[in-house]
Amino acid sequence: MRVVCEQHSPTCRISRFGPREQAEEVHLFVQPYEDGRFEHQLEQVMEQYHAALESLDLPRHTAVFRRCFLSDAANQLHDVMASALGLGVSPAEAAAVSCIEQPPIHYRKIALLAYHVRGIEPSEKSMLEIPEAGRYARTLAIERPERTLLWTTQMTSRRKASSGACSIHETRCAIEQTRGLLSTYRDHLGSQGASLLDNALRTWIFVQNVDMHYAGMVVARRELFATEGLTPESHYIVATGIEGQNARTQSLITFDALAMLGLEKDQLVFVDALDHLNRTDEYGVTFERSARLDHADRSHIYLAGTAAIDAEGQIVHPGDVMRQTDRTLENLSALLEAGGGSLDDVAMMIVYLRDPSDAERVVAHLDATQPGLPFVIVRASVCRSAWLVEMEGTAIVPNRDSRWPAF
Repeated sequence: MRVVCEQHSPTCRISRFGPREQAEEVHLFVQPYEDGRFEHQLEQVMEQYHAALESLDLPRHTAVFRRCFLSDAANQLHDVMASALGLGVSPAEAAAVSCIEQPPIHYRKIALLAYHVRGIEPSEKSMLEIPEAGRYARTLAIERPERTLLWTTQMTSRRKASSGACSIHETRCAIEQTRGLLSTYRDHLGSQGASLLDNALRTWIFVQNVDMHYAGMVVARRELFATEGLTPESHYIVATGIEGQNARTQSLITFDALAMLGLEKDQLVFVDALDHLNRTDEYGVTFERSARLDHADRSHIYLAGTAAIDAEGQIVHPGDVMRQTDRTLENLSALLEAGGGSLDDVAMMIVYLRDPSDAERVVAHLDATQPGLPFVIVRASVCRSAWLVEMEGTAIVPNRDSRWPAF
């Protein structure tokens, strides 16, 4: 069964993969239907979200992951985390919750991306604390047959830079905070018998003031990866590094990740499309562009944050957001084809725009050229200022491979 995207309401879209009896995967995209105070918009999102779950006959305890895109994290995050979208739920309804300041387009204060898997039972879920990683840092552990998924969200730096007072304008702060967060995550995986090299599937690194601090994050990640055996000769991790801010303004870096215990050799295959995009290490960054995770009945294709880049690593179509959008889609299509899929298989996509005034044209273009593409669009600058748009996502394709357990 291929991904099917349907409109539940004008402000709630749903993509679905798989028959109900075979761990159906559901992504929900929800935004408020009218302006107003943040509390009012939060209520609208929860109302539509829960109505959609009811219409799907999808129990709330099947929640795996929720990301809330906020317009003002410092004033909104705590309300979200106290609500039914955050920690204000029973343990059975708990999910990995990520909140990041990436203002939703169309001038709303909040947008929601939620992921559910039909068939997950409360007994399969547990929440792990992560000391020294921020007030809301958690890992949701989901125990499935022969594997455990670890969804880690909202890791932030709680310590000052070791070199003393840390100015928000100094690169060393981003280096030290990234080094500390990645080390904490490495140790957290180690406490579960896992490692960055053998078990990490996907990371998201949100950088406050990306034009200023992205370079520091890149330095720290490259150095730590080298010590953990992640090199061009082994592999890196599929990643998005993008503008984003948490509620604690002193924290320059926010970190989310997905890992899997029980990952077998050759079950995760890294995917390139070198005729369209070069390897990232050729220009000094250390992430994989895409990877395919195989199960007996389906494969997930993880797409890193992707922009308008060519096979030599050069930015193409500077200043033209529409041509950059088309090139980004072309690059994603090439990666998907190399992984055995297509844009028709995309179950979830996030579109990042540097300039929100481009949104109306980009949305209209995507709706016209990619009808049914399930996406949410937010304001976030990309790591190079000349990139006006970036996209990331996850595709799901049918698979028949008895070497692996069913999803």
